[in-house]
Amino acid sequence: MPQEHTLEHIHAAFPWLTRAKVRILWEAMHGGFALPEDDDRYRQNYNPPDEHQRRMDLVNDVLGGYGVEGGAAFEYVNMGDTYDMTVVYDNEEDEWHLMSYGDYVEALEGNAAEDAECNEPDQDTGCEDEDVD
Repeated sequence: MPQEHTLEHIHAAFPWLTRAKVRILWEAMHGGFALPEDDDRYRQNYNPPDEHQRRMDLVNDVLGGYGVEGGAAFEYVNMGDTYDMTVVYDNEEDEWHLMSYGDYVEALEGNAAEDAECNEPDQDTGCEDEDVD
């Protein structure tokens, strides 16, 4: 289930945005914004982008980013520095996050390390799912 971000939450994350741009960003993240299908940047594509890619491009435009980057697991708007506030979309969880790309990756790495630690046999790891006899 996608996270719900309020207009106030978005404005706090990106205080330089006007109210109108905050609204556009919110609507893009929540599926309520009519996306342009005839954008010039898509005319040269053999396969037109899907709705999600157009939404990410709109988020990039609103934030004034340097493009959409990422891969199969997640995508984010490149804001120029790893720890600048941005919008991250988790493809696997279908969730939007307002945080830096660097913080997002660190959180993923922390979760992966915790999951690996919890899967270690014969160790008292303190994991919640551990069997107690």
